[in-house]
Amino acid sequence: MISVHHAQIQSIIKDMVKMSMEIDKERKRINYQSPDNDNAYITYREGYYDACIDFITTLGYSVNEIEEMENEVKEI
Repeated sequence: MISVHHAQIQSIIKDMVKMSMEIDKERKRINYQSPDNDNAYITYREGYYDACIDFITTLGYSVNEIEEMENEVKEI
């Protein structure tokens, strides 16, 4: 089993929140209407975000726990 310190998980969560905000900002910039007009930047960032979720869930965290941690970061 992989051993990852909680501080490392928190760092990944912070990156995920940042990615989410960047995706939202880019979608506003390009006047996002549907997934058909996503650009490569959005596609890359979403893929990386999803990979982070996959990694954290393999460590035993649930999606709900990940969302809670994201919300905690957003509140700071």
